[in-house]
Amino acid sequence: MMKLSTLFLSVLTLGACQHSVEPVPAVLADGSAETLEAVKTEMAEALGKASVTLGAGDLTKSSILVIAPPPLGPHETRSTAAPIRYDLQMHGEICYAVREETDEMIELTNVPCRAL
Repeated sequence: MMKLSTLFLSVLTLGACQHSVEPVPAVLADGSAETLEAVKTEMAEALGKASVTLGAGDLTKSSILVIAPPPLGPHETRSTAAPIRYDLQMHGEICYAVREETDEMIELTNVPCRAL
């Protein structure tokens, strides 16, 4: 009897570990200057940059977040730098920016998001 209860408990524990929240596309909850600044600040910190520039698009309607490449320097005529694309996703109640090429996840702790 003891082995049966241990087996049952093991199966329950294993099942609980495998249960995870499926990510869903997300957008910003609002497009205020404060929210956009929070996005830029958190993305710059995560990327190890002093600042970032967001690409064009309305993040309250589209879940695609684009970090624009830095502007050309005074002696540059072209650059190989490309925009970096992220998908905004909700994992439970937490908003993440997920890099398209690598699936690297950046938690956006101070950015209000909502599921699409």
